[in-house]
Amino acid sequence: MDPSASGPPDPDRDILIVIDVQNDFCPGGALAVPEGDAVVPVINRLSARFAHVVLTQDWHPPGHRSFASSHPGRAPFETIELGYGAQTLWPDHCVQGSRGAAFHADLEAGRAELVLRKGFRPEIDSYSAFFENDRTTPTGLTGYLRTRGFARVFLVGLATDFCVHYSAVDAVREGFAAVVIEDACRGIDLEGSLAAARQAMAEAGVRFARAEQVAACGMTASLPEAVRAALLPLARAGRTITYRDLTGLVPVPPPHAIHKLTEALEDLVREDHAAGRPLIAALAVSRVGESVPGRFVPGEGTPGRGFFQLLSELGRYDGPDRGPAAAEAHAAELAAALAYWGAAPEDLAEADEARI
Repeated sequence: MDPSASGPPDPDRDILIVIDVQNDFCPGGALAVPEGDAVVPVINRLSARFAHVVLTQDWHPPGHRSFASSHPGRAPFETIELGYGAQTLWPDHCVQGSRGAAFHADLEAGRAELVLRKGFRPEIDSYSAFFENDRTTPTGLTGYLRTRGFARVFLVGLATDFCVHYSAVDAVREGFAAVVIEDACRGIDLEGSLAAARQAMAEAGVRFARAEQVAACGMTASLPEAVRAALLPLARAGRTITYRDLTGLVPVPPPHAIHKLTEALEDLVREDHAAGRPLIAALAVSRVGESVPGRFVPGEGTPGRGFFQLLSELGRYDGPDRGPAAAEAHAAELAAALAYWGAAPEDLAEADEARI
């Protein structure tokens, strides 16, 4: 990875910007990017590693001026001149309120702190997350990022050679460090546009990385937030999670990861307890024989001694930490977590069977 794309994690100054991961840009959509849906699982994994996430959403009114259908005799992908310069004509896409404008169903959008809609002005297109295509009309993203104190943006999404490209170049233009995570993007590539876009980004000072390199350099913010983000989809799927599912969240060797993860789980237990919620950490299980006194160790098997010690500290359990009483206490916490966080209590048996 380019050295300028790395550095110590800074949850207060780094942000992930997810560009236009919408149905119309995915296979089967009106303006499908080849393999556009392949970015979704990569972006979901990355989202769990950042404390701050922004989504952009193409949001065109019917009859938008960038649509070929608005220009009789013109065809999609032709280029015309408008008042602000050259404009590629597109098939009708991402029309406000349509299914095509919706985010891909598998995109984990719940952690986004801002959804920024662009392209809603009928007379002007908007590739960049920062400016309309006249290059002067702002979307407001610069002010948002500056007000919140962000300094570096990581960009992912669709399409590399258009909206990601323009957003990355404008980010640098506005004074931010910009990193494009290449395997979390896909391009359209109209007559060499992909290679041209990459060259233009490099010349502007944009840096490039791959998802695993971002993870390896510690680009994660709050580990408890990342653990919660990992647990939630499994709750919705009606299953528990094992230690192996969580180790990838911590870019250090397993012995050190265990301690970091247990601390994160402890934080989640106390946070959920204080908020009066079922304990999402109950979805994780502990490795037999690897309990750490006073700690909840994630892994395979049954809950560790530390889990019940934490419950005792919080006044949720006062029995022995092994045997039927402990099993019953954990089953109650697990069933409550499954129900509260997106699965039905009757899924509990299925969840145990699905455990890896």
